[in-house]
Amino acid sequence: MQDAMWEIINQMPTVQELNNISLPQSTADIALQQWIDFTGTDASKELDALGKEVNKLPDNSRKAIKITGLMVQSAYNTVAYFNEMPLMQAKQSLSVELVMSLFTPFNSLFTNAGDVDMATWQLPSPELSAQSPITFGQFIDSKIITQSLSEGEQNKWQLLQYICAVYLHKVSGQYNDSFIDENNDRFKYMGKLPMSIALKVMYFYERLNSFASEHFSLFNDSGEESGKHMRKHFEQWGWVNFLKAIAKTKVYDLPASGMNSIDCVRQAKLYEVLIYASEDKDYSIAYSRDIETMYSK
Repeated sequence: MQDAMWEIINQMPTVQELNNISLPQSTADIALQQWIDFTGTDASKELDALGKEVNKLPDNSRKAIKITGLMVQSAYNTVAYFNEMPLMQAKQSLSVELVMSLFTPFNSLFTNAGDVDMATWQLPSPELSAQSPITFGQFIDSKIITQSLSEGEQNKWQLLQYICAVYLHKVSGQYNDSFIDENNDRFKYMGKLPMSIALKVMYFYERLNSFASEHFSLFNDSGEESGKHMRKHFEQWGWVNFLKAIAKTKVYDLPASGMNSIDCVRQAKLYEVLIYASEDKDYSIAYSRDIETMYSK
């Protein structure tokens, strides 16, 4: 019993060490890969799962108490990780007041991207137009990756590394699908990005998807019924099927380029492809409904 007590005492930080307990003051001080590693720890994943369960509870005092408890646990987990301290040691030696005083401002860093010095990096506008440089290939790749990773155990921060590789470029740089290969040096470099820039990319991608959904009828629910087998097929292959369908039209073919139809459409501007696909969808629905009305008389 005494040996165990002395072991705990010996593990407790000194006054000097307590004075050095801290958390990053800015998202610029955290690398994306560091954040991926932290959120991938067993403790972090367990707290994330608990948080999802608590969010399902009805809004009452019991839920509020559980949320407070989770915040304290998250605070200890964060402080322990960034100070390279065993979690149990942090709980035994650091006061709740100290931990929460560090965690509260740290947690607020992730609420928005704020003003970020992009240095030599370039990020396009999420509001698509005829001048937008985003290609159909970039959009399709990001959608396929998002769908693939959401079906696995990867968290959203791992997905963000891919999204950065797709949309973030050096000035005058162009996208290449080799950028999303995990063995590619550029992909690995994305893990070294400061979280300030990574968060900027995350908010960009959210706005890009929102803009596309709001401005292109292609993404609207037509209300048309489809069989269960077709629904299952499109759930699995929807974005690949979309790429194949556009390529089949050969509208974006470049005969003198030596590229196949899929490579050609991948290089086309996203805005142009979405305009074409939206009009084609609207026309097909209108034609189908007119035929249905004609034969129902």
